[in-house]
Amino acid sequence: MRRRTVTAGNLEEILQVTAPTQTPEQAAVPPAAAAPAPREDHGLRTEFEFELPRGYVDEAGTVHRHGSMRLATARDELRPQIDLRVKENPAYLSVVLLSQVITRLGTITDVHAGIVERMYATDVAFLQDFYRRVNSEGHTRAAVTCPHCEGGFEVDLSGGRLGNRDVRPPRLREEIAYIAYHFHWQRDEILDLTHGERQEWVSEIARINTRVNEGG
Repeated sequence: MRRRTVTAGNLEEILQVTAPTQTPEQAAVPPAAAAPAPREDHGLRTEFEFELPRGYVDEAGTVHRHGSMRLATARDELRPQIDLRVKENPAYLSVVLLSQVITRLGTITDVHAGIVERMYATDVAFLQDFYRRVNSEGHTRAAVTCPHCEGGFEVDLSGGRLGNRDVRPPRLREEIAYIAYHFHWQRDEILDLTHGERQEWVSEIARINTRVNEGG
């Protein structure tokens, strides 16, 4: 039997020659992929939907109102501290921070600081409050109190017709609570009213209350 010397140069050649041959059927079968490990659901909500009061208008004139925001990490809150724009103007911190945690705005998936800069002040104020709620309180609900009877109820700021308007100035929330309490209308019905119509109904309710209290 003839011996063959194995060197580093011909090792690969010997392995190829001595490897068992495959039949065409075996060669046609791809190797089985490893099954992915099952993902564990811990029930932690990390992303929240929202709807802006006014909406971001892009360069083409399209209005984007619906979006989503994820929970912030420690890195998200530390990164703006070293941003040169924040060092020059500390008020810019919220712009950088919001651009990091907004994952979608309408059809826009790359939300950067330039987009947040061009948002209306009302929308930025909404997002700042929304950020505080989801990261500090873990939910998007807000307590609303009727100024007349001091009765309270909760509204959801995360989206829908109620969400995009109940974060406006306190006066609007007072009007909604006032009309809802006395007329028992659905909140969406009240939100469909114009400002002038809401004012008329508030005045009418006040007149009715005055007549009732005076026994008229």
